[in-house]
Amino acid sequence: TTTDGKEVPQKSRLNILLYKRNYSGSYGGKLTSLENGRSTLKFDETFSGDHADFDELSAWMTAPGYPPQPIAGPFKRQSGPTDFQFDFVIEPGFSSKIQLRDPDGKPITKATVTASCERYFYNSTRKWSSDFKSGKTEQVSISCEVTGPDESGTITLPAAASLKTVCNVIAPGFQEATFTVEPSPEKTYVQTLKPTHPVTLLVLDRLSRTPVSDATAHLVERRRQLQKKSSLPFGLNRLGISPNEKQENEVKDLKDPRRNNGGEELVSSSDAQGRMLIDSLRQNWEYSFYIRAPDGRHAVIRGVRAVEQKPVEVLLETPLKVSGRFQGNLGSLQSSYDTEKADYVPGFSWVNPLMPDQDFFFSFYNDLKVEKGRGYFEIDNLLPGKLDINYTTDEGFTHKSIDLTNSMEDLVIDLPGRSPNLASNSLPTRTVHVHLTGLPDNEQIKGTALYHHALQPNNKKIDLTSRDFTLEAPVDRYLSLDSVDIPGYWSSRIHHKVEPGDFPLNLDWPLHPAGGLTGTFSTPLLPDDPPPSLSIYTLVRPPGFTDSINLPEPRFGENHEFACAPLPLGGVYRFIANDRRPGSAAIALFDFAITREMPFPKADLKFLPGREITARVLDPDGKPVPNFRVALKYSNEYEIYNTGSEKPSHHGSSEKPFSVYT
Repeated sequence: TTTDGKEVPQKSRLNILLYKRNYSGSYGGKLTSLENGRSTLKFDETFSGDHADFDELSAWMTAPGYPPQPIAGPFKRQSGPTDFQFDFVIEPGFSSKIQLRDPDGKPITKATVTASCERYFYNSTRKWSSDFKSGKTEQVSISCEVTGPDESGTITLPAAASLKTVCNVIAPGFQEATFTVEPSPEKTYVQTLKPTHPVTLLVLDRLSRTPVSDATAHLVERRRQLQKKSSLPFGLNRLGISPNEKQENEVKDLKDPRRNNGGEELVSSSDAQGRMLIDSLRQNWEYSFYIRAPDGRHAVIRGVRAVEQKPVEVLLETPLKVSGRFQGNLGSLQSSYDTEKADYVPGFSWVNPLMPDQDFFFSFYNDLKVEKGRGYFEIDNLLPGKLDINYTTDEGFTHKSIDLTNSMEDLVIDLPGRSPNLASNSLPTRTVHVHLTGLPDNEQIKGTALYHHALQPNNKKIDLTSRDFTLEAPVDRYLSLDSVDIPGYWSSRIHHKVEPGDFPLNLDWPLHPAGGLTGTFSTPLLPDDPPPSLSIYTLVRPPGFTDSINLPEPRFGENHEFACAPLPLGGVYRFIANDRRPGSAAIALFDFAITREMPFPKADLKFLPGREITARVLDPDGKPVPNFRVALKYSNEYEIYNTGSEKPSHHGSSEKPFSVYT
């Protein structure tokens, strides 16, 4: 509810945070939308683990036109069913103003401003150990609405609250500024920005020395040196002993922009002469940037400072590439589940650091393409320097380091143990009895099952005539029970390590009632038109499912028909079809629920045409701005209706993150 009598905005958000009490302090969270001012949801994160009694759940709301509201909680696990009631009373904020000025007191009218409020909640037991408890407050930063600056250099917080608000200002010709204010309706804050020395980078090709246009600069890190005094044991300062002074590096914004092609971290771009202007650097800081051309040529420039200097040359070079294979016992290599292939795929991680401080936490993951008992890989977009390849087998973690100066082909990495294709009898085995659960006692069983293990790296199909079957699996290796194909049922996947034992190992394989989606496309397709690309996602997990659900691949058949099965009952799903005909960006979207009353809903879909959006960017004088960047995101609201019902049974929304265009 609101205290000003207005309706709760439909775009309001309820944020729920479950803080997991483990050693690393990690947590899980979920975001949902309100409907008619109330929200009841199944929170997928659970109070679980060895320290579940110390897990704490908190919630807070954000509503358009209102400031961040107080945080509810924390709540702890209860003995019975854990249900929480959140009653938020939304109070309106006030308008607060901040004036941006240069050192001469003149208004700054061109700037990019962001703001966030700091909300705190109390954690009664920050330590994970049950023997040591210490209270501590945790901080949550919530974005605030901000407009401006206008012609007078004034930025406005239209829905402010009496909370510490952190503002970040980037203005051409001035140092980037981050400052904290406590907004007040009666007071206008004045923030003076310090001038900076613009830095010009000249982006050239390393071999031809020709200018490179449309190259982009992405922030990698900024650092500075601080003078710090070392601490002394108690009492030594009374003896006249002075602490030693030492220099320490303060490092901020350490990242690898190659992870998302730069994303929102884009700083500047080069013109037709290869000149790139960066005019918002802070004094006394050293910056490092990753420079990338549209064709992939790249470089890293370090030690950029805001000092008066000539244009600094940046020489771009062709990315290096490393290809090769893993050979040996691929079944011992750690794998991850590939939803497209509906199978576990072995893989490894690699690090090609842009900066000396970057380590395993800046790694990228590669899947292996398995052919004839070998796992092939290709790593591109590399820079000269160190390349670390990391992988995990049944025997533990392995690290391989390469000094990379040129591209490499046919790099061979031998895994411990011999290939199962060459030594099928080298591993001891244990008998495994698998029992299918969730089937009615009198049901006739007819179907197939897929499994694989170290001695059988590719999926093996077996015919099912009963609820039980037996197989032989290698000891101290993982057995993967992948899928069961029985009409009307969906099977979860089991990845189980077979421990040594004198008796057969008994495994239960749960099956769940399932339905599916069928339908047709109304949009006519010519015989030579490519079929649409189909995908399906889970919007609401079925009851009892706490982990992600591996959904089947939708199938496109004749006469514009499509199908997707099996899908667990009780879930809400989204089906998306993308038109792949040349010149078309149309999509078809269908949200549906799988229930016992409607296990196989049918859809008649029509491609919705896309629209081209053209925008002009003008300065305050109405003149076009030649170089700029725009960040776009789109949100989509959906409602689920049961057959014969006039009211939706489920309402929600989803968002796609920012995409940046230059």
